[in-house]
Amino acid sequence: MRLPLRVGQVFSVMPVDVATGAWSPRRAVYAVLLSCGLSALAASSAAMQLLKEKRVLTDLMVVVFYLLASVMSWLFVQLGRGWATLLGAFRAQERQHGVSPGLRRRLTLITGVLLSLALVEHSLSQMQNISAVLHARPNASGFGEYFEAYYRGQFPMVILVLGYWPVTAPVVMFLNFSATFLWNFTDLFIMLMGVSVASRFKLLQQSVSVASGNTPKLRPPPVLGRAYWRDARRAYNSLSKLVRLVDQALNVQLFVSFLNNLYFICMQLLRGFDARSDPSLTWVARGYVLFSFAFLVGRTSAVSLLVSSVHENSRAMQDVLYCVCSEDYSEEVYRFLVQVTSEMVGFSGLKMFKVTRGLLLTVAGTILTYEVVLVQLN
Repeated sequence: MRLPLRVGQVFSVMPVDVATGAWSPRRAVYAVLLSCGLSALAASSAAMQLLKEKRVLTDLMVVVFYLLASVMSWLFVQLGRGWATLLGAFRAQERQHGVSPGLRRRLTLITGVLLSLALVEHSLSQMQNISAVLHARPNASGFGEYFEAYYRGQFPMVILVLGYWPVTAPVVMFLNFSATFLWNFTDLFIMLMGVSVASRFKLLQQSVSVASGNTPKLRPPPVLGRAYWRDARRAYNSLSKLVRLVDQALNVQLFVSFLNNLYFICMQLLRGFDARSDPSLTWVARGYVLFSFAFLVGRTSAVSLLVSSVHENSRAMQDVLYCVCSEDYSEEVYRFLVQVTSEMVGFSGLKMFKVTRGLLLTVAGTILTYEVVLVQLN
């Protein structure tokens, strides 16, 4: 995970040394400053909404966007303090049981695809904003006037507090881009952690499956003995402890991720309904709303499916244990089977729910329910 973490550190994610997991004071200062900047944008956005006489539901998106971005930034600062422990746990698994084949290539592919789609989504958003400025100010005298109109339209909360100072524009725009990056990187980081842990269970399941003769190539199945099954159960136990360790570090991020995605899917769907009845919207604006909604749905589905693969791969061991021959069946196999079938292994959101495949349908039902309420309120 060095590549995504190095990319994330440009935007203050994980103030640690990527290779060793050691805390980096310089990166920590940068992370705290950026977190404070995002918190200031969230506070000023909330103040601006409170000063409005008439409020629209979709206008609150800006407040929630910066608020959750600042929360995510602070959570990554906190996660950095325990990253060395997590890194050590993963490396201990690799020393004992080997490296998962193809894992690095898969993590790189997921990182490239998601960040590329996120860049497209952000580019469409900026194209929409620039198109709105050009349409509203057709007689502007030059770039400076266009830029001021763009800045006032995108960051009215900063104008409310500081007024228009061109010198502050690069800082505010960087904070805005950092918030967008954190919005996507949180989901990406959770996906990568889920894939990494699930690959460890898959590697163990394949190893035990081959050794126990649960393949078409080996007949009759060998008798492995109590010692082998005891070692296999202990290896599974160590992976269960790894899941609990990762879940302890990430359960808040996972909850914020689902909360963030649920809210913005509802809001983008509501904006899509408004866009259908607004003839003044350009094709760029309509394309952005459509792509953003599809991207949010796809990203939320990817988070649910990849994180739930931890639970699915942990349960896959029972298929191997059910096929153990009678000559090899022992108390160790029985204890192993009971643990696999009864223990709920997986990531959770704030310890309130476990992420399984069925959660995706629950989220879809929740979105539909809240969307009906939002349409009525709007």
